[in-house]
Amino acid sequence: MAQHNDRGREAEDLAAEYLASDGYRILHRNWRSYHKEIDIVAEKDNHLIIIEVKSWSGANVVRADELLSGGKQRFIVDAAEAYINKYKSELETRFDLVIVSFSGKGPEIEHIKGAFIPGVNW
Repeated sequence: MAQHNDRGREAEDLAAEYLASDGYRILHRNWRSYHKEIDIVAEKDNHLIIIEVKSWSGANVVRADELLSGGKQRFIVDAAEAYINKYKSELETRFDLVIVSFSGKGPEIEHIKGAFIPGVNW
């Protein structure tokens, strides 16, 4: 497996551990419906949380909108709709981003709650 794939898997593992330690109940990881995928599906405070995980190895600060283009947001929303329809979820849905930065001193995790709202800034 390529190094970037290993780093991505490590980032997802770290994100899931972080979220679980913060009270999120992890429902699924790498949930797929045809070509659609959600990195992490969780539940907390009566919300269904759709979480995109990004790994970052650069020293520069990165903004969420640089990591989640409008097209990527639409892809995540399409996957979330497939998930909600399959599991008949009636919970309010939120879209989060977890950025795992790999720098010289070890991984750092940034959790951006409500990273985007479907249909806004597309």
